Formats: sequence, C-alpha cells, structure tokens
Amino acid sequence: MKNLLKFSFVLCLSVFLFSCSSDDDNSSKANQLTFDGKTYTLKTAGVDYFGEQEGIHNHDISIITSSTDAAGQNPTDEIFSMIYFETFSDSKDLKKGKYTFSDTEQAGTFSEFSSIVINYNNTNEEAESESMITSGELNIIDANTFEVSFKGIAGGKEFSGYYKGKTFYFDENDEPVAFSPNKLHK
Repeated sequence: MKNLLKFSFVLCLSVFLFSCSSDDDNSSKANQLTFDGKTYTLKTAGVDYFGEQEGIHNHDISIITSSTDAAGQNPTDEIFSMIYFETFSDSKDLKKGKYTFSDTEQAGTFSEFSSIVINYNNTNEEAESESMITSGELNIIDANTFEVSFKGIAGGKEFSGYYKGKTFYFDENDEPVAFSPNKLHK
C-alpha cells in the first residue's frame, strides 16, 4: 500500500510540475504583430498621455518595428510599421486590464482612430497601407514592464500580436524619459 501511495504521489507531482512548466512558456512569446498573414517584429513602444476630460484619461500607445533615438521620439529606420491604440481609462496612470474597441470614449476602451500602418516611409511620409481597427481588444498584461497583447480586425483583415520591452512615456507637461515603472505609476 505504501508503494502505491508513493507511486500516486510521484505521478501527481509529475503532472503538477509538467502543468506548471507549460505556463512558464508564455515568457517566450515573440514581440510581433501579425496582420493579413504577414508578421512584423516589434522593437519599441511609446505611451503618450494626453490628459483628462470629464473624468476620462487618454493614453495613446504606439508600438513600432523600428528602434528609436535616445529620447524615443524618432524611429531610426527609414521604413517601419506600427500598431496604434488610442485608449481611455479612469486613471492618469496606465492601468493593466482589457480595453475593447468602441466608438465612444469610455473607460476601458480604445477608439475608432486606432490603426495599423504598414511600411511607413519616414522620408516621404507615405505608407503602403493604413487600416483602421474596427473591432478587437488590447490587453495590458503588466503596465510596469509594459507587456501587452492584442487581437482584432483592421481594414477587414485579422491582426494579433504581443509586445514586452523598451517603452517610452510622454506626458503633455513633461519631457520624454526612458521607460520607468515609477513614471507610469506615480
């Protein structure tokens, strides 16, 4: 009987450890945007705080396929792609949680001005395409490390993606600074 109990314990422990290890695989996600069947590697993000109006705070999130200058203001690649979300919340601090597409400016939503831009040429300021997002969700997994995932429809085509990494924060009253958890959460 003791051997059967030991075997059962070892079997349960093995199943538990195997189950836990698959959860850890989420950390190996690639920083990428998939749009219309093509994949783009994402390198840098920016969060612009545009203030509050009637209790609703506006944060614009841009995630691009280029590195930027030290201030985070200018892409270093001449041609780059990006995904952009105009988000609304009830807090000046960028909050974790799900934001869904909406044509109204309510907390927990992103606007109809959100879009995906493919192969924007920084020299002539033209893009191969710009597709407005018409449905979907943005999930801010962690505002401190700036980890997000997203999916939806833009221009009638599916998109999805994930980003965790270098992020710049801009405030209408401050100079931009390199990403800092204390800057996002005061």
